[in-house]
Amino acid sequence: MYVQRILLCCLLGICLLTACKRDKAEKPKDNSIPTETMYPADIAPIITQKCANSGCHDGRVNPSSLALNTWENTMKGASYGAVIIPYRPNLSYFFLHSNTYTSLGNALTPIMPPAYFSPPIDSANMAKIKEWIANGAPDKNGKILFADNPDRSKLYVVNSGCDLVTIIDAETNLQMRYIGVGSKRHLGFKEGSGIGPIQSPHYLNVSPDRKYWYVTLIQGNAIEKYNAEVDTFVARLEIPTFGQIAHISITPDGTKGIASNYDAGNPAIAVLDLVNMTTTKIISGIGGRPHGLVFYDNNTAYVAGYISNIVYKIDLVTGDIIENIFTDNPSLGKTNTNPYDLMFNQDKTKLYVSCANTNEMIEINPITDAVTRRVDVGKKPLLFDIDFQTNTLLVASQQETNSSFSLKGCVSVVDLNTFTLTKKIFNLGNMPRVVRINPQKRIAYVCSENVDGIDPPHHASDCAGSNGYVRIIDLNIMDRDPNAFKNELSIQPIGMVLR
Repeated sequence: MYVQRILLCCLLGICLLTACKRDKAEKPKDNSIPTETMYPADIAPIITQKCANSGCHDGRVNPSSLALNTWENTMKGASYGAVIIPYRPNLSYFFLHSNTYTSLGNALTPIMPPAYFSPPIDSANMAKIKEWIANGAPDKNGKILFADNPDRSKLYVVNSGCDLVTIIDAETNLQMRYIGVGSKRHLGFKEGSGIGPIQSPHYLNVSPDRKYWYVTLIQGNAIEKYNAEVDTFVARLEIPTFGQIAHISITPDGTKGIASNYDAGNPAIAVLDLVNMTTTKIISGIGGRPHGLVFYDNNTAYVAGYISNIVYKIDLVTGDIIENIFTDNPSLGKTNTNPYDLMFNQDKTKLYVSCANTNEMIEINPITDAVTRRVDVGKKPLLFDIDFQTNTLLVASQQETNSSFSLKGCVSVVDLNTFTLTKKIFNLGNMPRVVRINPQKRIAYVCSENVDGIDPPHHASDCAGSNGYVRIIDLNIMDRDPNAFKNELSIQPIGMVLR
């Protein structure tokens, strides 16, 4: 009996071993790969055999995760945004996590496919992938994602530390393009090194007709104009006497602009002809390093003197300062307010100002030019926006802390009817700097600067520093998007505008 049991065990072992060998030799066909993937012919076998096979990014193991089994699914990205950004392999997760060759560019861990699953993609095929993305990552018919619909709504974000502007499609919330500005303007959508030092894009604005967007270069003494339909360069205006061009404001007809010079050596604003991209007037004598500014009418503007307690009301025709509006109130302990950004309500009966040093928002009556109300908000309020549908103001409070969250900053929510703080929204990224509202989608975008890298970046950049993020607030619940939307951008995103 004992001998019989030994023989039976041996027979079973042989059968199992044979079965294992047969399984490895006769791997069943992977039915997760559609017959038509829409990848180009030379790209399809690389991705389907290395990335989208059964048990990996096939779209079946976890339908909500990244699926690479078709071109369309790949270009949909994942919960953290796009994995392939046309023309930008160096900023595309797909390339960065697949590449193991320093000669081709940066590489990130974990390497895909995992070593236990399959050897890495070989250098020849990795070079094909890089070239494909650099040419726009087209499908088999030459279609490049987001190359249609010139009227598309887009979110533009400046990456000050890398001379880039991130362009996000407002419908899908995917990063659709990175465009070089300043020292990288000559590259357009292509990757590569800039010419000379970083010129630090600082602020963005879109013309009222949505045809152009403008970016200030705080280290480049210039403003650049781009076609907003195809995002190509149009013109560059240099202001040699301006050391640090900060903000730009545009009249409703789009023909006239004003820009502030944040340079302490020459505090001034410039009046601009935006059609011909020329400077028509320089207005000096403005103290406190001018920063945020806004038109009241075509000939009058308000300017925040950041290193001061003053908002200046200026006649743009004569260049005279009409009024010095003092934003401090020593009896309340509000001194050295550091007014930072300005915005009117819809009918221009109220002007709102963020005061970065005293951690408050103030309201000014533009008829009397007097401060009428003030409210304490989170620490270091910077750029803000107004939801006119609910008459609610949301301001990025960059240095607010909360023991429940490791990341610095919050978005402070102010009811403009009562001028009271109703909420502080946390967990929106490290060092939020700007809020922009999309009224049609009922969301607010929050851009976090993350200079100190406390919010660990997922991928590398061409430039030194830590990447920042864009997250979303759902205005219907006035809280962070429950789907935890999080798009990683390039270095130091500090300005943002919605087209």
